Amino acid sequence: MAAAPPDYETATSAANTGVRDTVPLNPESTPQNTPQKPAPAKHIFPPAFGFYHASGSSSDMCIAFSNDAAYSNPLFYISTHGSFSSQPSVVLFSSGRQGSPPLADARFHSFSSTIDITLYSAGKAILSTTLEREGAFSSAHSFSVPTPSGHQRFEWKSSSGAEVVSLQGGHRGRKL
Repeated sequence: MAAAPPDYETATSAANTGVRDTVPLNPESTPQNTPQKPAPAKHIFPPAFGFYHASGSSSDMCIAFSNDAAYSNPLFYISTHGSFSSQPSVVLFSSGRQGSPPLADARFHSFSSTIDITLYSAGKAILSTTLEREGAFSSAHSFSVPTPSGHQRFEWKSSSGAEVVSLQGGHRGRKL
């Protein structure tokens, strides 16, 4: 039986600095002849968290470290809206309060089976893309994002087996 994942404090402690670090790539800012290692950037999402119903809402959720923290100290707020609303179907807010600047939103289009996703920085849209269903009977969705060399295509699809089990995801899940 696999060991349980570490708690948040252990996973992100000073003794374990590399767990959630990334090195940003920006070839324009690094001279070609001078090897330089940029300072690591921290991810905005912790390695372990849960989704919980938001207080006072039957459809909204929050992201928190525990069920108790969901009510006292949520990390992010997620609002959901019905298909006939002019609001996006799902909005991920940048704090535990609804109304804080959004990090992302998604608009579901049931007739075309597409999902429009917008990412934000400081409340301003910085990237929009559309998830498109791969086929009439497929659960896979694809999208592309701009990169310095053109567009990179990704696919979000069902998965099972050892890779899902290794992430404590049961036996079925989704992967990018």
